[in-house]
Amino acid sequence: MAGISLDHTTGTITANGGQLVLAAGGQIEAGSQFKVLDGTVTQPAITNYGDENTGIYFPAQEAVAVVGAGIELLRVDGNTSKVTISGAYSLPTTAGTAGQVITKDASGTGTSWTTPSGGGSGGGLTQDDAILISLIFGS
Repeated sequence: MAGISLDHTTGTITANGGQLVLAAGGQIEAGSQFKVLDGTVTQPAITNYGDENTGIYFPAQEAVAVVGAGIELLRVDGNTSKVTISGAYSLPTTAGTAGQVITKDASGTGTSWTTPSGGGSGGGLTQDDAILISLIFGS
């Protein structure tokens, strides 16, 4: 039978076979894992009141994504070891070497490690590449 039990000593509330909705003005803690449903891009699993299409959801096994205004903005995929930003760019899955930077590849949507050649018309970084690097590393 569904019910709710309360341990007055520890303050633990247990839902026995039913749904438990918590309304707290402070912090909510879990003793081990805090589990949520997967959610969707338009209804993320973790969100806030008043902006319910912005938050975090779990689009696939081993993947987590951040959405804003119902649009996927960032995805981290453990299956492919890729980080995708705004669905337009994927970070390289291998590490670069000293002095290399991440730039757009020839397709314009992927990225690759590049050794800068000094700028100008000699094949160096463009303003778009600098913007991409800024997005990736938050500078």
